[in-house]
Order: sequence, then C-alpha cells, then structure tokens
Amino acid sequence: MSTLKISVKPNERIFINGAVLRFDRKTSLEFLNDVQFLLENQVLQFEDADTPVKQLYFLIQSQLISGGFSAAMAATTAAQLSVLREELTAPSDLAILADVEKLLEANRLHEAMKRLRRTSIWDEPPQQAGLSDDHLEARQPTMEQVI
Repeated sequence: MSTLKISVKPNERIFINGAVLRFDRKTSLEFLNDVQFLLENQVLQFEDADTPVKQLYFLIQSQLISGGFSAAMAATTAAQLSVLREELTAPSDLAILADVEKLLEANRLHEAMKRLRRTSIWDEPPQQAGLSDDHLEARQPTMEQVI
C-alpha cells in the first residue's frame, strides 16, 4: 500500500470522504489508506460550470464532496458523459472521457476530475468545442438536479 502526503495552507478547507476540515496553521497530512479528497483550490463553483466539461467536473465534484453516490447524481453524471461522448470529435478528448468513465466506475473521483481538467476544451464554450447549443439544451441534464 502506498501513502500520499499533502500540505494544507492555513485556513484552507479540504474535503475528505465527505467531511470538510479546516486547519488554523499549515499542516501536512499523510493518507495511509485509500481516501477521496479535494483541496479547496480544486473546487469549481456552480456559476463557473459554464462549459459541458466543467459541468461534468461539477457533477463529479458534488459526488466527492457529499461523500457518495446517489442514484439521481449517478444518472445525471452518466447522461452528461453520454452527451460529451457523442458530441466531441478530438481523439484525445474522447480518450480522456473513456479514462474518466473507467475512473468513475472504480470510484476514483479525484483522478477523474484531474483528467477532465486536462481536456483541450476545458475553457471553451460549447460552440468552439464542437458542441451545438440546440443539441446540448435538448439532452443535457440540468445542474439543479444535483443540488
């Protein structure tokens, strides 16, 4: 078993297996077992989920922060993955989506989020990313479903 050591800045929040922790001083944490965590600077705010890829990231993040999967959240995430898989054309982005899907199946949420941040269309609006607004609006799950 490998360990993971991270440093947390003073007053920075960290989300660990659904719990929110804050430390009053710089702290190092060493995880000795498998754990789902998210540092505060990796959290995407709802209003910033303005691209299809960021919306998928937000859905996965919501699952990680809440500490588990709900049937509705899992279905919404699967629907968003399906929309992206059908609409994206770049082989590198399709490979990333395939990796993300495998990581989600293995409950490796943090790693799935890291892969999404590496897509070439992370910051591109739908039209520039090769996604049509009409098609997405008709099939895309609403973000309010998971909040």
